[in-house]
Amino acid sequence: MKYSLIVSFLLVVNFVSGQTRPLFKITQNDKVGYISNRGKTVIKPVFLSGGDFSEGLAAVRLNGHYGFINRTGKFVIAPRYDYAGSFSHGIAVAYNDGIPSFIDKKGETVLPSGYKQLSFLNDRKAIVTTITDKRGIIDIQSKQLIVDTLFSSIQIFDCGVAIVKDLSTLNQYGMPQVGVIDTTGKFVVPFGKYNEINTFYDGFATVYTNNYEPKKPDKDGVIDAKGNLLFERLRKNNSFFISHFCDGYAPIALLLQK
Repeated sequence: MKYSLIVSFLLVVNFVSGQTRPLFKITQNDKVGYISNRGKTVIKPVFLSGGDFSEGLAAVRLNGHYGFINRTGKFVIAPRYDYAGSFSHGIAVAYNDGIPSFIDKKGETVLPSGYKQLSFLNDRKAIVTTITDKRGIIDIQSKQLIVDTLFSSIQIFDCGVAIVKDLSTLNQYGMPQVGVIDTTGKFVVPFGKYNEINTFYDGFATVYTNNYEPKKPDKDGVIDAKGNLLFERLRKNNSFFISHFCDGYAPIALLLQK
């Protein structure tokens, strides 16, 4: 019994000691270096600037250019960029002459040109932003667009859907078109159905329709992630939703008229 306990303890110690210890950025005499969580200098402060380690690499600036070093301080991607960001899901953005490119850990370009921003949804899909500020969704492995870059904004997905806006096609009242898509780009709620759609929480979102006519009161309601209108109510007595639903309830503001 004692022997089993000792063996288990040794296994735990070996497992913990085998974990990658974090490195922390320090600045000394205007130079950046990295220390361990015990305060020991692991990479001497020799860089003009540098970012935090992410996925085993850190972007650092040396002799006027950015490259990427590993945890020993060795360059794995030579300093040849004007600026570089951190790695996420094996991809980082790097700039030369103001033009962004997305590279892998070998320094090779992995996405087509024309994109300036990448926001991962998971390890395979990401929202891309073009130079002209249009957004779509790309499959990282195939490098193909799943959702074309047609939208001015794509919100964070919740329960498989996201709110999208198109500022280039305003409605008759001068407001941006708003709708809801799924992860394949299919419209769950088409443009023009509602004037406003608020952020989804747990698969539900409040919506608002403005009739812009004095004799027709405005309406609000709640839709689910399939676009179904669960209920609708008139905005009587200047009342309206002020937040999302939680545990089946949502607060409503009541504006008292003097």
